[in-house]
Amino acid sequence: GLAVYTMQDWRNGRLDLEAALDRLPAKVFLTLDVDVFDWSVISDTGTPEPGGCRWDEAMDLLSTVFAAKDVIGADVVELSHDSRSSDNRSAFATAKLIYKMIGWRFFQ
Repeated sequence: GLAVYTMQDWRNGRLDLEAALDRLPAKVFLTLDVDVFDWSVISDTGTPEPGGCRWDEAMDLLSTVFAAKDVIGADVVELSHDSRSSDNRSAFATAKLIYKMIGWRFFQ
């Protein structure tokens, strides 16, 4: 009974977001695995995803979820940043993602 959608489904208009949200309970716990993002957004993860979710797509989706449901908790997983690396973009993007989620939860 688990609905599964791909980025191709979403981008081609085959995801009925309203129907998907209706199937969820009023209170939800959100787990976000950062390897859902295209590797141009977050590359420091165990399985960087070419063709994955772009930043604006994710922000649109997440803000919709936070507006429609009572998000009672969340976790963001799979960032695999190497402190020896000079590339801090993935860590920054993940921190900004968490910051935005907190804002949507408490200030939307």
